[in-house]
Parts: sequence; C-alpha cells; structure tokens
Amino acid sequence: MLGVIVINLLISYRIDNYMKEIQRLEKVIEEKEFRLERLEEKIDNKRLMVNDIQIQLKYEDEEENDDIVKIALEKHVKDKFKCLLGKEIEKTDGEVLLEIIDNRIMKIGSKEYQLKVKRIMISQVVKFWIEIKVLK
Repeated sequence: MLGVIVINLLISYRIDNYMKEIQRLEKVIEEKEFRLERLEEKIDNKRLMVNDIQIQLKYEDEEENDDIVKIALEKHVKDKFKCLLGKEIEKTDGEVLLEIIDNRIMKIGSKEYQLKVKRIMISQVVKFWIEIKVLK
C-alpha cells in the first residue's frame, strides 16, 4: 500500500508540472502568433512601435502563490492589451492602460483575484508590474 501511495504521489506531481508547462507553452505560442500578425501588418511603418507586452505578477501574500493561476491571470491581462501590439509608442497613453487593469477583479476557478498595478513602463516593450491579492 505504501508503495502504491508513493508512486501515485510521484506521478501526480509530474503530471501537475507537465500541465503547468503545457499551459505556459500554449500561452507563449498564442502570444507569438498574435504578435507576428500585428507586426507583419505594420512592417512598412518606420516609427517606433510596441513589439511586446510583458507582465510581472507578484502575490501580495506569498503563501497564496499558485503558478497555474498566475499563468491564467497573465494570459487574461495580455489579452486585454493585445491592441497595443503594433501601435506607435507616442500614441500609447499610460493613464488609459492603468485604468483598464488597475483594481480589476478576475475570477479563476472558485477564487477571485484583485490586480493592483504597481508600475508601467512604455517603450517598444510595454511592461507591467502587478500585485495579486486573493479575495476570500
């Protein structure tokens, strides 16, 4: 019985890690395809454009840290800002970006998460630093 339990734990741990990796890779593929499409549309434009969107997520309480939820939240946030890809940098308004995501509540599974934007950097790579608060 003990052997069966140990083997079951090892297999479930590996499956969980594989699921996380698959979700992460699917997200990366989707982002790259969308980014490529947007950049191909704007290739003739010689002005500085937004080429990428990066999200840095950090839990307010590190005990709540869940990688699968983090991946899902990052995907949702990037979906909100897909329209920025290929847009000219000087036409990008940081205040509008802040209004879109700051204090937004997102539901993943049975839990709700509030996002608080700590910092935004706008250049060819728009980067967000976001804190996640788990709501009970």
